[in-house]
Amino acid sequence: MKSYRIQIRHKGWYYDELISGEDEETAIANFFKKGLEGKIQPKNLDPIYTPDRLFCTIEEATNGFGAIDNKKARVGVKVGITGVTAEASNS
Repeated sequence: MKSYRIQIRHKGWYYDELISGEDEETAIANFFKKGLEGKIQPKNLDPIYTPDRLFCTIEEATNGFGAIDNKKARVGVKVGITGVTAEASNS
């Protein structure tokens, strides 16, 4: 089972959801099933696109469903040899 990010712009609304499926066709079918069940709500208005057209973008989410855990994520940049090393603060 793969994860897909599906973005739809329709009638001035913007939908953005991560959906699982065997392939793109299954994922889009699962998106519309969840939508018909009322489990997917629009994120916000999107007045840029024309209300009489449907725009759909599907991409495989290579990082899966998980969000970044802020407690485990570390801030810092490591490029080549650095002069300053990021360390935990004692304050």
